[in-house]
Amino acid sequence: MIIENKQSESRLGTVTALLAAMILLVLAQRASAGTLVPDPEPPLFGTYAGVEFTHYTGRFTGETAKGPFNMPFEIVAPTHPQQGHRTVLMEPPHFAFGAAGRDGALGRELLFGRGFSYASVGFSDNGFNILDPFAVDATIAGQPVFFRQLPPFARDVEILKQFSEALLNDPFAISALGEIDFRYAFGASQTAEALFEVFFVTGAEDLFDLTVMQVPLWRTPLADPQTLAVLPEDFYPPEDVGKVMIVGSEGDQFISESAEFRNAVRGPEKNRDYRVYEVAGAPHLALPTPPGYVGDTPNPLEIAPVVRAVFIAGHRWVRHGWRPPRSALLKSGPAGILRDADGNARGGVRLPDVAVGRAQFVASTDVDVVFQVLGFPGFIGLGGLWFDLACEPASGSHSDKPRFRSHRHYVRQVKRQVIRLFFKGFLLPKDAVEIYEQAKDSDVGKPGSCIASP
Repeated sequence: MIIENKQSESRLGTVTALLAAMILLVLAQRASAGTLVPDPEPPLFGTYAGVEFTHYTGRFTGETAKGPFNMPFEIVAPTHPQQGHRTVLMEPPHFAFGAAGRDGALGRELLFGRGFSYASVGFSDNGFNILDPFAVDATIAGQPVFFRQLPPFARDVEILKQFSEALLNDPFAISALGEIDFRYAFGASQTAEALFEVFFVTGAEDLFDLTVMQVPLWRTPLADPQTLAVLPEDFYPPEDVGKVMIVGSEGDQFISESAEFRNAVRGPEKNRDYRVYEVAGAPHLALPTPPGYVGDTPNPLEIAPVVRAVFIAGHRWVRHGWRPPRSALLKSGPAGILRDADGNARGGVRLPDVAVGRAQFVASTDVDVVFQVLGFPGFIGLGGLWFDLACEPASGSHSDKPRFRSHRHYVRQVKRQVIRLFFKGFLLPKDAVEIYEQAKDSDVGKPGSCIASP
């Protein structure tokens, strides 16, 4: 009887200990869940496809493993949430470009015109990573932070994870966004790195249904050393993080080890939830030639049209199960990337001017093109150069005549490539038309366009 009582007491003690542990776990989870504190009287953001959107701002406050935080947030959603399609895109703010996806690569018309909602939160004091440069009350790890452009930087990517979770659970988020079926993430360059850090360090299982990354870097000298210190040395793209679509440039192959992203889509162990698309000839940072500029012509090849098409393909993949385009990788050999007779990369996604030989696109160069064009120090290798071939003979031709017999000949070739990319899923209709119209408006192949200046 005494033995039975002792066994009963032991079982009771075990149950009590388990209950206590569960209570502590729940309390810990509650303590680590951030809270959205909105500003009063949110302004309208704009009207897209007949739907009115509101711009909510405020502070996201809570505590991570590093300590308490209080960071700016923003949410853009239909004023009447039922008018959206219950999908929110979370984008970490880029240190230099802020909302690089919303206001750049993807664009407001594509996002809000199709009913997406949008959310962002500060996670560092490196430039616009803070989201609001005037946030005098911002804190990370319990310490005040402010907009700064020189290291050392404060940084806490767990804020991004907690914010993404709050989009489903926080009372204010629920009132602003309504019921959410899908959460997507978008990162470009530095903010793609931040998302990978979320994957590896804080864990991103069931966090995002789709992640789209534009020109992500991996283990490059340009990267934030704080990120490099915590990510694994032997890289393999993380699993069980939803569907991941990576759009890289040829230039990324030279300034980082981004070729390792291919591990997810090659070989017998390839991950069917990943896609990798490498854009031939494209630099990490496309730069236009400003008026009056004298010097080497910067490479202007912009991959944003491909990013937009991939994003919509990913959305359809998640929402309807429609398979997106298969991964498209640059062709490589023992000496590196294989090239055609014009010096352009083979394989991958070849935009029309690359495919038709309009120019030679050098994706990365040891010249500081950013400084030459924009007037402030950039990073060597971020930009590339562009060499016009429109007036050169076709490669392998025995004629000395320009490669395009006429303007019509050039436009017809571009049109053929545009249609090809559209049907392969790498261009949306609007971008396809715009690229075709740009070719029509150009002087390529027109009489007198190849007459040298005296």
